[in-house]
Amino acid sequence: MTEFISSVENVSLDVQSELQSFSSDHLLKTLPPWAQMEKEVQKIKENEDVQNALDGDEILEITKDDHDSIYYIKTENAVIRAYINYLPQDMCGPAKFEVNFLDKQEIKS
Repeated sequence: MTEFISSVENVSLDVQSELQSFSSDHLLKTLPPWAQMEKEVQKIKENEDVQNALDGDEILEITKDDHDSIYYIKTENAVIRAYINYLPQDMCGPAKFEVNFLDKQEIKS
């Protein structure tokens, strides 16, 4: 009986260790929402179409409409819209995406 209890305890510890390892591995691969947004903003700033639309203007503010995955990039002279297209992925981890320039609307002074 003692041998049975000892083997059950060992199995239980092995399963617990395996679960902890599994959880920590996958948690490290998933970005929190603020970190994902930071990655998206960086990619927007690097996007060639957005750069062309900025035309040298300084970015004053970047906001996101979470409902539509649209970012609004505000400058002194315009509002530029960029869409985040989330790509399918097979594994857990940071969301894969691409930036699509939508349009530029001039601000009238």
